[in-house]
Amino acid sequence: INESFELNNKDNKDKKDVARINEINEILKTIDGKLPNISDEILHLKDETERLEEEYQQENTLNDVVQNIRRWLKENENMVKAIKKIDTNNMANK
Repeated sequence: INESFELNNKDNKDKKDVARINEINEILKTIDGKLPNISDEILHLKDETERLEEEYQQENTLNDVVQNIRRWLKENENMVKAIKKIDTNNMANK
């Protein structure tokens, strides 16, 4: 009887193991089915990141240009005033 009980226990354990293996296989199938979508989403996010980085870099470049112009105008304030004066005189003579 003891031997029979051990066999039954082993059979029950085997059935549980088989059920768990089947459950895991179903989970893996579900994951495999989602992988293409995940890959597409990763590519989309990568493209979006690259686009934003490029846009940010362009904004930084433009910002640098504006800052350089402002600095030049400030450093050459007398020249700017002289140019404005000349331009104003030319406009008055026309």
